[in-house]
Amino acid sequence: MNSKKLRAIANSCKILDGAVTVWMIPIVTLRHNIAVTKAQELFSVPDGGWGKKSTDAQLTFCLLEGSLVDVEINETDDDLLVQEAIGVKTYHDNRNGDMAHNWDLFVTCLTSDTVYELSDAYTETRRKIPKIEAEILKEPPPDIQTDPKETGSGRKRGKKKSVST
Repeated sequence: MNSKKLRAIANSCKILDGAVTVWMIPIVTLRHNIAVTKAQELFSVPDGGWGKKSTDAQLTFCLLEGSLVDVEINETDDDLLVQEAIGVKTYHDNRNGDMAHNWDLFVTCLTSDTVYELSDAYTETRRKIPKIEAEILKEPPPDIQTDPKETGSGRKRGKKKSVST
């Protein structure tokens, strides 16, 4: 699928002092689940073993394979950042669905600092869950015996029993 079209369902984040913009899908999709399964096989990581049986680079790679949809290089005068930006773009543009091939690109094209920035970008692009207002958290939950909305309809349930005929 066209990377530019996938931007419509992705969130963006600038990394490398603004030299690169990355777009990542903000939710766990089937694509993400497939990437996790394939990465577990590649790195021999058991279920629940990420972080314990993997490196930070392997975990970041796994997350990117499931969420990264586009990369754009932005203008910068810093030659070092230009090289790192080209590394991110090269990794993204040359992935082919073969996890071993993509891992080789990842470790060849990206520096450790860039990997950490991509990890932070992954966190930054996740869907934001609304915060609960502090006043709501301070109030006790409604008492089911005295709450006028105990039926969910806004009316109190009648105590009269129905008669069957």
